[in-house]
Amino acid sequence: MRRAAPVLVALSLVAGGCGGSESTTSEAQTPQIVIESPRPGDSVTSPIHVSGTANVFEATVSFEVRDGSGKVVLRDFTTATAGNGTRGTFDKLLAIPGLSGRATIVAFEASAEDGTPLHVVRVPVTVR
Repeated sequence: MRRAAPVLVALSLVAGGCGGSESTTSEAQTPQIVIESPRPGDSVTSPIHVSGTANVFEATVSFEVRDGSGKVVLRDFTTATAGNGTRGTFDKLLAIPGLSGRATIVAFEASAEDGTPLHVVRVPVTVR
Protein backbone atom coordinates (compact mmCIF):
# COMPACT_ATOMS: atom_id res chain seq x y z
CA MET A 1 0.00 0.00 0.00
CA ARG A 2 2.88 2.34 0.69
CA ARG A 3 4.13 2.11 -2.90
CA ALA A 4 0.78 3.07 -4.44
CA ALA A 5 0.80 6.62 -3.10
CA PRO A 6 3.94 7.82 -4.97
CA VAL A 7 2.65 6.26 -8.20
CA LEU A 8 -0.68 8.08 -7.90
CA VAL A 9 1.08 11.38 -7.23
CA ALA A 10 3.32 10.86 -10.26
CA LEU A 11 0.33 10.02 -12.47
CA SER A 12 -1.49 13.14 -11.25
CA LEU A 13 1.49 15.31 -12.10
CA VAL A 14 1.80 13.80 -15.58
CA ALA A 15 -1.93 14.17 -16.26
CA GLY A 16 -1.90 17.76 -15.01
CA GLY A 17 0.94 18.64 -17.37
CA CYS A 18 -0.86 17.28 -20.42
CA GLY A 19 -3.70 19.82 -20.32
CA GLY A 20 -1.32 22.77 -20.15
CA SER A 21 0.43 21.62 -23.29
CA GLU A 22 -2.80 21.69 -25.30
CA SER A 23 -3.75 25.22 -24.24
CA THR A 24 -0.23 26.50 -24.95
CA THR A 25 -0.35 24.98 -28.44
CA SER A 26 -3.79 26.50 -29.07
CA GLU A 27 -2.63 29.97 -27.98
CA ALA A 28 0.51 29.69 -30.11
CA GLN A 29 -1.68 29.08 -33.16
CA THR A 30 -4.12 31.94 -32.43
CA PRO A 31 -3.35 35.32 -34.00
CA GLN A 32 -2.34 38.07 -31.54
CA ILE A 33 -5.51 40.01 -32.39
CA VAL A 34 -8.85 38.41 -33.28
CA ILE A 35 -11.83 40.58 -34.22
CA GLU A 36 -14.98 38.57 -33.50
CA SER A 37 -17.42 41.36 -34.39
CA PRO A 38 -18.08 42.78 -36.88
CA ARG A 39 -17.35 40.01 -39.38
CA PRO A 40 -15.92 40.75 -42.85
CA GLY A 41 -18.71 41.98 -45.13
CA ASP A 42 -21.08 42.97 -42.29
CA SER A 43 -23.28 46.02 -42.62
CA VAL A 44 -22.77 48.32 -39.59
CA THR A 45 -23.82 51.72 -38.27
CA SER A 46 -21.80 54.34 -36.40
CA PRO A 47 -20.72 53.94 -33.71
CA ILE A 48 -19.23 50.65 -34.88
CA HIS A 49 -19.12 48.09 -32.09
CA VAL A 50 -15.83 46.16 -32.34
CA SER A 51 -15.10 43.23 -30.04
CA GLY A 52 -12.63 40.39 -29.88
CA THR A 53 -9.58 39.04 -28.11
CA ALA A 54 -5.94 40.04 -28.01
CA ASN A 55 -2.60 38.98 -26.57
CA VAL A 56 -0.50 42.11 -27.12
CA PHE A 57 2.01 44.31 -25.28
CA GLU A 58 0.42 46.16 -22.36
CA ALA A 59 -2.98 44.87 -23.61
CA THR A 60 -3.24 47.86 -25.99
CA VAL A 61 -5.13 47.34 -29.24
CA SER A 62 -4.94 50.23 -31.72
CA PHE A 63 -7.58 50.94 -34.38
CA GLU A 64 -7.87 52.84 -37.62
CA VAL A 65 -11.02 53.15 -39.67
CA ARG A 66 -10.39 53.77 -43.35
CA ASP A 67 -13.00 54.95 -45.84
CA GLY A 68 -13.56 53.35 -49.24
CA SER A 69 -10.60 55.22 -50.74
CA GLY A 70 -8.25 54.06 -47.96
CA LYS A 71 -8.09 57.41 -46.15
CA VAL A 72 -7.80 57.12 -42.36
CA VAL A 73 -10.92 58.75 -40.89
CA LEU A 74 -10.43 57.65 -37.28
CA ARG A 75 -7.58 56.55 -35.01
CA ASP A 76 -8.35 55.15 -31.57
CA PHE A 77 -7.32 52.42 -29.13
CA THR A 78 -8.63 50.28 -26.32
CA THR A 79 -7.19 48.12 -23.57
CA ALA A 80 -7.93 44.41 -23.46
CA THR A 81 -8.64 42.71 -20.13
CA ALA A 82 -5.17 41.09 -20.21
CA GLY A 83 -1.94 41.29 -22.18
CA ASN A 84 1.79 40.55 -22.17
CA GLY A 85 1.46 36.83 -22.77
CA THR A 86 -2.14 36.38 -21.66
CA ARG A 87 -5.18 36.62 -23.95
CA GLY A 88 -7.81 39.15 -22.93
CA THR A 89 -11.06 40.45 -24.39
CA PHE A 90 -11.77 43.91 -25.76
CA ASP A 91 -14.90 45.83 -26.61
CA LYS A 92 -14.86 49.27 -28.28
CA LEU A 93 -17.27 51.69 -29.94
CA LEU A 94 -15.75 53.57 -32.90
CA ALA A 95 -17.81 56.67 -33.75
CA ILE A 96 -17.41 58.01 -37.27
CA PRO A 97 -20.13 60.60 -37.97
CA GLY A 98 -20.92 61.07 -41.63
CA LEU A 99 -19.13 57.95 -42.85
CA SER A 100 -21.14 55.73 -45.17
CA GLY A 101 -20.34 53.10 -47.75
CA ARG A 102 -17.35 50.80 -47.84
CA ALA A 103 -14.89 51.03 -44.95
CA THR A 104 -12.18 48.95 -43.34
CA ILE A 105 -11.56 48.50 -39.64
CA VAL A 106 -7.85 47.99 -39.02
CA ALA A 107 -6.71 46.64 -35.65
CA PHE A 108 -3.07 46.28 -34.68
CA GLU A 109 -0.48 46.36 -31.94
CA ALA A 110 1.69 49.47 -32.16
CA SER A 111 5.38 48.58 -31.81
CA ALA A 112 6.77 49.77 -28.47
CA GLU A 113 9.97 50.65 -30.31
CA ASP A 114 8.67 52.95 -33.06
CA GLY A 115 4.87 52.64 -33.34
CA THR A 116 5.01 50.44 -36.46
CA PRO A 117 1.77 48.43 -36.78
CA LEU A 118 2.26 44.77 -35.78
CA HIS A 119 -0.19 41.83 -36.07
CA VAL A 120 -2.47 43.84 -38.40
CA VAL A 121 -6.06 42.63 -38.85
CA ARG A 122 -8.34 44.17 -41.49
CA VAL A 123 -12.13 43.79 -41.53
CA PRO A 124 -13.98 45.25 -44.52
CA VAL A 125 -17.50 46.45 -43.71
CA THR A 126 -20.26 48.59 -45.17
CA VAL A 127 -21.35 51.56 -43.07
CA ARG A 128 -25.05 52.49 -43.40
